[in-house]
Amino acid sequence: MMRLTGQKDFYNDLLNENKNIYNSYLYNEGPKSALKVKEINAEFANDAPTLNAFEILNKYFDEAFAHNPKLIAFGEDVGQIGDVNQGFSGLQLKYGAERFLIQAFVSSPSWGRDWSCDARFEANWRNTIH
Repeated sequence: MMRLTGQKDFYNDLLNENKNIYNSYLYNEGPKSALKVKEINAEFANDAPTLNAFEILNKYFDEAFAHNPKLIAFGEDVGQIGDVNQGFSGLQLKYGAERFLIQAFVSSPSWGRDWSCDARFEANWRNTIH
């Protein structure tokens, strides 16, 4: 059996060297450390409604689209169903399809093809907004 003492020493030296590089300074250990932030417990009104996460997302996006007419959304599933979490549910109908680009990013053979579709959308969108 071959002895690998030189290789083992090299490997152990490499482990020790990288331990100092990669195991140090990963987190701020000073006064601004996240571990030193004082906990603040959430407070809710007694009559606060209980909502599902998708309802909170949907309300947020609804408010955002209502207050910013330049806001657009694009992605694989921002259409009528409203993404996998239904965060955009109903917003395409409410604010107009021109503000939502449904584009499959991973199913196309090249990113260039996807982004060219986005560029066409952007040109059409700019014409509608002005």
